[in-house]
Amino acid sequence: MATGHRAIRAEKKLHGRLKRAFPESIIRRDKLAGALNVVSEIYSGKIEGEIHRLLDALEAAIPNSRA
Repeated sequence: MATGHRAIRAEKKLHGRLKRAFPESIIRRDKLAGALNVVSEIYSGKIEGEIHRLLDALEAAIPNSRA
């Protein structure tokens, strides 16, 4: 991505899509307290395929990406 700001916006957009489409797959942060440094955007492995699909589509849309 051209800038970090654009990358953060894209990341937040992807998380929003995941939250709306798979609310049951969000893992509460207290479940992993002490194991991870993140406080949000933790999802069940059940949607790993969807996460990869979204990331692949995002990469393909970026000019000069490796895709």
